[in-house]
Formats: sequence, C-alpha cells, structure tokens
Amino acid sequence: MKDDEGFLIRHYAGSVCYQTAQFLDKNNDALHMSLEMLMEMSSNSLVAEIFKPSAEAIKAASKSRPTGNKLAFASVSSKFRTQLGALLEKLRITGTHFVRCIKPNSTMNQKFDGAQILSQLKSAGMASVLKLMQKGFPSRTSFSDLYDLYKDLLPPKLKRLDPRLFCKCLFHALGLNDFDFKFGMTRVFFRPGKFAEFDQLLRQDKEHMSALIAKVQTWLHRMRWKKVQYGAWSVIKLDRKIKYRAAALIKIQASVRGFLTRKRQQPRLSAFKRAKALQSRFSELGPLGSKLSDKSKQQWLAKIQSFSQGIKQLIAAIQDPKLFNPMQSNQICGRLDLELNSMMKEIKAQAAVDEQEKMKKMEVKLRVEKERQITELREKEAQEKRLKELRDMEAKRQVEEELQKRKQSEQQHHNAAEMESQSRRLKQLEQERLDAELARRIAAEEGQVMMNAESSRHGNVINNNNKNITIINGAKVDLNKWTYAQLRDTINTSNNIELLFACRQELSSRLQQYHQWKSHNEATDYTNPFLRAPDSVLANAVPHPEMSSKTAPPPIQRYFRVPFTPPTTDSPSSSSSTQNGLWYAHFDGQFVARQMEFRPHKAPILLIAGKDDHKMCELTLDQSQLTRKKGAEILASEFEALWQKAGGSQYFNQSLKM
Repeated sequence: MKDDEGFLIRHYAGSVCYQTAQFLDKNNDALHMSLEMLMEMSSNSLVAEIFKPSAEAIKAASKSRPTGNKLAFASVSSKFRTQLGALLEKLRITGTHFVRCIKPNSTMNQKFDGAQILSQLKSAGMASVLKLMQKGFPSRTSFSDLYDLYKDLLPPKLKRLDPRLFCKCLFHALGLNDFDFKFGMTRVFFRPGKFAEFDQLLRQDKEHMSALIAKVQTWLHRMRWKKVQYGAWSVIKLDRKIKYRAAALIKIQASVRGFLTRKRQQPRLSAFKRAKALQSRFSELGPLGSKLSDKSKQQWLAKIQSFSQGIKQLIAAIQDPKLFNPMQSNQICGRLDLELNSMMKEIKAQAAVDEQEKMKKMEVKLRVEKERQITELREKEAQEKRLKELRDMEAKRQVEEELQKRKQSEQQHHNAAEMESQSRRLKQLEQERLDAELARRIAAEEGQVMMNAESSRHGNVINNNNKNITIINGAKVDLNKWTYAQLRDTINTSNNIELLFACRQELSSRLQQYHQWKSHNEATDYTNPFLRAPDSVLANAVPHPEMSSKTAPPPIQRYFRVPFTPPTTDSPSSSSSTQNGLWYAHFDGQFVARQMEFRPHKAPILLIAGKDDHKMCELTLDQSQLTRKKGAEILASEFEALWQKAGGSQYFNQSLKM
C-alpha cells in the first residue's frame, strides 16, 4: 500500500496496518445515545463539531426510532457485551483458565500463518507463561470434588474417610511423588500433566483397584501406628517437662533462699570481698619481689610476712560469725589497703632502682663483652691478614725461586759462554805472547839493516804509502792484506826464500807496532782478565739505592729471619757456652738497610747501613738466596715490633742525626 491508502499503528506486539478504503463502512456502528450526547456537549470545539449530527441523520433517526424508550439499533457497547457473554459461556463449558486472542493471518480468510502466529505468541508472553506453569502447580481441584469424582470406584472402607484424608491416602497408595503435588487448605495442586496421570491410574481394572485398596489400608495402618507413637512420645515429653519444671522450681527456691541469705549477710560478704581483693593484690607482690635484688628482698621479707599474717587473721575473723564486727572489719580493710598501696609503691621504686643497677651492670658486662668481641675480631682479622700476607709471601717466594732457578739456568749457560770466551781470549793472549816472543827472537837474530840487505838481494820490496808490495819471481804480492795466521804459516812452511824473508819482515813490523801500542795504552784501556766477575756482570750490576736515578722505581722492602750459630773464640770456656741465635735483616731493594742479632743471655746487636757497613752483610738479596728459603721471610710488622722492643727507633734516630 501507498502512504495515502492506509496507516500503521506500532505497539509492543508489532506493527498493525489499517487500510483507509471503506474504513468508515466497516466501522459505522452507532454510538450509545448517552455517549453521543456527551461528545456533542464537549468543550473542545473540534470534538463537538465532529459528533454534531447532520439534518439527514436526525430525520433518519426519527424515522427509525420507535415510540418506546428502548433502542431500536445495536450500539458498539451492546455488541461488545453480547460477544463477551458468548465468550464467557464458552469458557465456562470448556474449563479454560486464560484466553489469548491470536490473528491467524493478515488477509482475513481461512488460512493459518505459522510464522505470524508464533510471533504473536512470543509477543503475548506465552513462552514465559508456559515456563511459569511448568515450574508451578497449574492444575488444581478441591478435596470434595476429587472425592465425589472417585467415590463410586472405592470400597465402603475408603468411602467413610474424610475427603482430605482420603486424598492423602489415595496419593500415597498410588505412589505419587511429593514433588508432583501439594496440599492446601481446601484444594490439592498438581504439576503440569500429573492430574491426567492420576486420573489414568484410578481408571484401571478391578485387580489393580484391589491392590490399590490394599496399599491404602497398609498406609492407614502405618499412619495410625505413627500417631500412637507420637502420642506415647508426647506423654514422655510431658512427663519430662513436668520433672524439668519441678527441678526448675527447686532451683528457683534455692536461688531465692540464696538471695535472701546474701541480703542478710551482705556486710560479711562485702568485707569478705574486700579481704579477698586485698589478698589478690597482695599476690601481685610476688612478681614485683622477684625483680628485687637479694639485699632488698631481705629488707622487705619481714614486712611482707607481717602483712600476709594480717590478711589471714582478717579473713578468719570475717568467716567466724561470733568474731565478725562490720565496723572493725572495714577499719582493718582500710588500714591494710593503705599499707598495701604504700608497700607496692616502695617496692616498685626499689625494684626500679635495682633494675637500674642491674641494667648498669649489664651494660658494663655487655660493654666488656663487646670490647672482648671487638678485640677478638681485630685479632682474628690481624691473624687472617697475617696469614694472607704469609701466603702472599710464600707465593712470591715460590715465584722468585722459579725465577732464581731460571736465572741460575741462564747464568750457567752464560757462565759456559763466558768460560768459552775466556778460553778463546786466553788462547789469543797466548798466541800474542808467542808472536811477541817470535818478534823478539827475529829481532835478536837479525838486525834491521841485515833484513833490508837480504830483502834487496833476494827480491824487490816496494813500500809506498805504508803499502808493503813484494815482487817475487816477477809477481807482485801485497802482504798488507795477509793475516797473522797466513804470515805464520808461510814462515813455518814455505820454501821460497824471498817470500819467507818478506813474511818475516811484515810479521816483525806488525808485532813491533802492536806491542808499542799496547805498552802505551795498557794503563788506561787494558782490563785485567782475572777479576771476580766478568764484564757482563759488572755492566749489569744493581747500583746502591743512594746511587740510583731519581726516575727509577722505589726499592722493595723485605724482611728475613734466619737462625745462626755465632762464631766461637779460641778460649775453651767460650766454645763450651756457644748457643744458637736469630739473625734479622731488612733489605732495601738488593742491599741490607738494617740488621739485628739476638743471642740468649746477651744484649741484641742492631746495625744500620751507612754507619755499621763494615760489620753488616755485604751480599745482595739475590746472592744471599734468602728468597729461596722457605719460612725465612717475615712480615714488616714483626720486624718493626722486635726493632722497637730492642730500642731500635732511638738508635735509628741517633744514627740519622749523626
């Protein structure tokens, strides 16, 4: 439809479409006279204008109306009442509990649209209603209606029962579950579908009905037996209740008598309570007294015993009716209370004083203990430090021992090389000596003139610019290029007289020049070959610290301790009293800086470098081999302690001033 052909009304159940064509013809029902008159008298001008009747309508109405008061036409309300009455009558016949109006289709014909009907049922809340009915008890009936419905099928024994009891017996006999039904005051309620099952169980054959009747009788007997049991239990309960009430009466009487007695003996009870309170407070003196010192406990012991005796006498007087005097008891309680308060204050003060003294002693003890622990800790740390230094020194000693071994090995190789070099040098010197002897022998045998004559006779010698060129057999020979060995071999083996004399002349000239140079330079350049160390050792010798350069690294300070036996004298008495001692040395780098000797029953000997050098060890650290001796090296603190103990600091300062 187009917009001008109809309209829609939307509500919660969906949209409803109305067609405007012939809309008035379908809805032309006349209104009731009173309603029509009410709308005509409306204060709204539009409503009054709409419901104002036309002249033609008035004429038609006057013609159709009868003379009586009854309406001759059917109004909307009369039609609705007629339709509602017919619906209620139909519901009364069918036994329906609720009504839902469903539109079967949208074309107003004999057609069933399932999708549209399902949508209307969901919109109308039928799903929720069915769920609620499933969980509730929708089927119900009264006890009397149920009894009248089935009494014709029951035997005479069950017909005499009360309707409610009959229904209960019947349900239990049929074996229905208590969940499927519930009893009210006048009705019984069933779960959905359970009432049909119940009706089907009752309308079975006679044999089943006889078994059902037997079950009903059995259930009745059980119920009656339970009632008998309940009656007996009620009697027993009543008997116990009577006895309980009798015991309660006795208890009430005892409470009343006790109340009256306490009221009568109130002064004694009050005094007794005060005395007990004093005794309870007096028991608190025990923990306070435990805090006192032994001396303070002896001072308070007599007072505490006297107070305890007074409390015991007061309690005994209160318990005896003949000795009890309320006024006197109150006075005694007040006096004891004051004494107890004063005693507790004094004991607390004394305990505080004793506690302070105890705390002071404890603090002193803790301080001493702490100092002892600190001392032990320091000693332990010093011991650990000393052990660590000893381990470091031992490791250092082992490293130095390895280095010393390596140096010794290298020294051995070096010594072997030196010995070989020395041997070659000695051979060279021996050869020079033989050459010198040969030169002297040649000079003694022949004179220089003779040698010239011989040389001019046997050959021509050309000496030009210090070049000795000999012509032998017409050939020139340059003897300046010959070595000593070639000249010596030629002199000893050659048969050529010219060459022999030329070689002897050349060798004699060279030897004279060499020995002349040696005699002039022996005092400054010649080195004695028979010294205590080779040249390489002297060149690489470690200088004394005072002679070292300023840029050289500082020398390492090391300390050693070695047991020794002092040298004996010639007298027999001194040799018999010889005893071992200890020798301490402080090496400043490779040289001894300080030295100590300790002998039994003798004063220690302290020596310092620069002052007592002629008495001190002259060996270097490497020469002494002290670094290779295990346990010989000690700590600097040990050496300094012994040096200070022997008066070394004063001696050292005096030596520095000198």
